[in-house]
Amino acid sequence: MKKRLCLSLLVSLIAAHALGSGFALFEHSARGMGRGGAMVGEANDPSAVYYNPAGITQLEGFHFDFGVSPIHPIVSVSDRFGNTYDVDDSLTTVPHLHMTYQVNDRLWLGGGVFAPFGLATKFDENWAGRYNNTNAEVAGINFNFNVGYKVTDALSLAVGVSLQYFDVTLEQKILPSAVILGNRDAIVGNIVQSMGLDPYTADLVYNTQFLEPSTHLNDIGQSIEGDKTETGWNVALHYKPNDKVSFGFSYRSAVEYEIDGDATYSDVTPGFIFPFESVFFNADGVAKLELPSFMYFGVAFYPSDRLTLEVDAWETGWSSYDVLDLQLNNGVGHVLSQKNWDDSWALRLGGEYDINETNTLVFGYVYDDSPIPDDHIDYLLPSNDRQVWSLGYMLEFGKWRLDASYGYLAVKDRQIAARPEDFVFDSDVEGTVHLYSVGLSYRM
Repeated sequence: MKKRLCLSLLVSLIAAHALGSGFALFEHSARGMGRGGAMVGEANDPSAVYYNPAGITQLEGFHFDFGVSPIHPIVSVSDRFGNTYDVDDSLTTVPHLHMTYQVNDRLWLGGGVFAPFGLATKFDENWAGRYNNTNAEVAGINFNFNVGYKVTDALSLAVGVSLQYFDVTLEQKILPSAVILGNRDAIVGNIVQSMGLDPYTADLVYNTQFLEPSTHLNDIGQSIEGDKTETGWNVALHYKPNDKVSFGFSYRSAVEYEIDGDATYSDVTPGFIFPFESVFFNADGVAKLELPSFMYFGVAFYPSDRLTLEVDAWETGWSSYDVLDLQLNNGVGHVLSQKNWDDSWALRLGGEYDINETNTLVFGYVYDDSPIPDDHIDYLLPSNDRQVWSLGYMLEFGKWRLDASYGYLAVKDRQIAARPEDFVFDSDVEGTVHLYSVGLSYRM
C-alpha cells in the first residue's frame, strides 16, 4: 500500500488542461490555432518549423514569428452526493517562436522554440480526491533545428533535431490510516511473532493500537519535483504538384526520459507505533517514461484565389506510455505502474478566406479522441474526447502580419468508476476551455 501512495507520481506527466491528445498541446501559432492546427498541408509561414518543416522551402529570405497563447480552463469533478470540486481556472500561457532562412535556391534553415506538452491540474488541497492529486504541473519546452531541401520545384524534404526540456511538480496527500491498512498483514505478523499472541488477539491489538489511532493523524503532504533534458528527431515532406492542392507529412520521434527528482514530505508524525518517518522521508529518485511520437498528414485545397481549405489527420503515439518505472531512495522504494494508454487520432479541419489584400478570416474545427482507458483515468487528467471550434483574423501591414485567434474547447462529459485502491471515487467530469492566441510575424 505504501507504494501505491506514490502512484500519482507515476501518472504525474499525464495531466493538463485537456488541450490536445493526452497532455500534448497544439497551440504553436495564432494562425495555426485559428485553423485548428490544420497547417501540415499548406505550411507556408514560419510556424511550418513545427507543423511541417519541409514547408519552409516556400519562404524566401528571412522570416520569423513569435506569440503567446493564454489558456483558460473551466473543469469540475462531481461526486454522487452532489458535491462539486473545481480545477483551478488560472490562465496558463503557451509561448512560440519560429525562424527560417533561405541559404540558396535549394537549401533552407529553420529553428523554433515551442511547448509540445503542458500540465496544470490544481485542486483545493483538502478536496475529496486529495489522496490522488492536489496539484500537478508540467512544463515542456522544445528547441528544434531543421534543414529543408527543395528536391524539385514541387517536392521538398526536411530533417531536424530537438533538445527537449521537461519539468514536473506533483503534490498530493497521503492518508496515514491507509498506510496502516496496506501493511496489515506485516503488522499482524510482527505482533504474533514478537508478543507470542494468537492471530485473533493479534488482530485486536492491530485494530486498537495501530488502525484506530492512525485515523486521528494529520494527512501527510507529499511533493515531488524533477526535470530532465533529452534529444529527439523529426522528418518531413511537402509536395505541391500544382496551384490547386498541396500535401504534407511530418513525424516527430518519441523521447525517452529518466527524470531526476526529489520527494519531500510534511506533517509526518514521528514516534507513532508505526514508523512513518522511516518510509516517508525526503529523498531523491528517478522516474522512467517515454513521451509519445507524433505523425501528421495534411492536404490543402485552393478552390479559388481567396479560399484555402485543409484536412489533417494527426496521430499521437501514446501506446509508448505502457508502463512507468519509479525508484525513490526512501521507504517507498521501487514502483512499477501499468498505464496501457492507446494511440490516439485527431481530425483537424481548417481554412482561410482572403477578404482583401490585407485582411484574412481564419476558421477551424478539431475532433480529438482521448488515449486514456477507463481503468486508468484519474484526477491528474480527468478528461475525455474533445472538440474545438476556432476563429481567427490576420492583418498584413507592409512586411509585418498580426494574427489573433480564439478557440472554444468542449470536453465530452465522462463518468469515472470508483477505484478505492487509487483513491478514485464514483464521479462525473465536465469541462470547457477558452483558448486565445496572438502572434506577430515578419519577412525580410
